[in-house]
Amino acid sequence: MIKKEAGYNVTPEELGKDALSEAGEYALMHSAFKLVHVAPKAIAAAAKNLLSYVPEPILKVEAENHPDGEQTLNEVVKFADTKTRVADFVPEEKSASVTGLAQKIDNLKLEVSDLEEKKKNAPASIGIEIDNQINEKNKEINFYDNQIRKVIDSKDETGIGEEIDEVTCRKLGGFEPIVEVLERPTQEQQFKESSE
Repeated sequence: MIKKEAGYNVTPEELGKDALSEAGEYALMHSAFKLVHVAPKAIAAAAKNLLSYVPEPILKVEAENHPDGEQTLNEVVKFADTKTRVADFVPEEKSASVTGLAQKIDNLKLEVSDLEEKKKNAPASIGIEIDNQINEKNKEINFYDNQIRKVIDSKDETGIGEEIDEVTCRKLGGFEPIVEVLERPTQEQQFKESSE
């Protein structure tokens, strides 16, 4: 429609095709906004990745349609910044997974820094508990760092099959019999095992 209004000779078929294409792009953007806070982390990372390509003025308008729109905008900006840091080292197809995991590591490092600051003013007996929390956070950092390596080394095109779902504690890339899922160690146990 914009082309026609600008004076270009556009057929009705081209108008229809453009309208459908734009509607499809809008539907993807709208869906991505909804998925950022409700989907498993790998899907949320893919949604943020998609949104990172949308021009900011359009994102701001879409954000007004969502109760958590402002939060999503901030997360997309952070995601895009992290993606820029890893882009030279990771294939484009795997960048959503790696960026999401890298963000998780960044957040954990901030938590460790906060705990270290709190420890400076805490009594020694509480300092021991803070050290325990720091050690657990460092185990998580190592766990996610190992996941990044597995995603990068994966033969899977996107690497998503190597990511571990935080809720089920199993790889996102496949389904296993329920007995195996129930017998699987919890995420906490996996953190401990990966740090030993």
